[in-house]
Formats: sequence, structure tokens, C-alpha cells
Amino acid sequence: MGILSGNPKDEPMHYGEIFSVWQASMVAKGAVSCYQAFLNHTLETKT
Repeated sequence: MGILSGNPKDEPMHYGEIFSVWQASMVAKGAVSCYQAFLNHTLETKT
């Protein structure tokens, strides 16, 4: 039984699905962090 089969309230996510969502979240946060560091170290300030 997966997350998309049936009523989600009756069938909560199992460990593998939770881990996949957590892993995707960590990858996205890491990408944002790297991009912010890239921008902070490459942009010149104009005053």
C-alpha cells in the first residue's frame, strides 16, 4: 500500500516513504545552502 492508493488518512506513509521525503528535503536544503554561498562569494557589492 503506497501513499497514493486509497485514503491517505487510512494509510499513513511507511518508513521507506518517510525516508525518501526526508532525503529529498535534505538535498533541497543543501542545494539552497550551496547556491546562497555561491551568490555571497561571487557577487560584488556596489555602493
